[in-house]
Amino acid sequence: TQKDNKIVCSLSNVDFFRLARLYPDGMMDRDFGNEGVTMADFKEQYTYCRNVALHADGRLTVVGYVQDSLESLHAALAQFLPDGTLNMDFGNNGKITTKSRLPSATGLDIAVQVDGKILIVGKQSYEDYGNEDFIVLRFEENGTIDEKFGVEGIVTTSFGGTFESAK
Repeated sequence: TQKDNKIVCSLSNVDFFRLARLYPDGMMDRDFGNEGVTMADFKEQYTYCRNVALHADGRLTVVGYVQDSLESLHAALAQFLPDGTLNMDFGNNGKITTKSRLPSATGLDIAVQVDGKILIVGKQSYEDYGNEDFIVLRFEENGTIDEKFGVEGIVTTSFGGTFESAK
């Protein structure tokens, strides 16, 4: 819920990250995006939207993951301005994937720190089925990885089990 009590919902329909915004009474806020709905197209085979975080200035950052044509998963972020348009100053025209940093990772949850930095948590998968580690990544407000966090912006932790992830 935003400061004005409007409700933001993240939607996943395999093709795009989508957000919808509703008034407190449940009616669609038609001033947001395109008639109340906005989207980010990663141009991948599949997309999965998992969660959304609200920034103090009204920006919205969505986390999830994309699946490419080779069936590899990559954590993904998209950021929207308060009116529902993509924030073109964030990442690569409003979007980021971890394709170049992590071979197979999913973003499952997101938080915005007081200083505006963005934390995402999820899992890193490996080729042997079930071998997964807990991951945390931190990004600067503009979408670049925070190289001072963990090892080049990433913390990977194994708790000794299988199918590990964070939420």
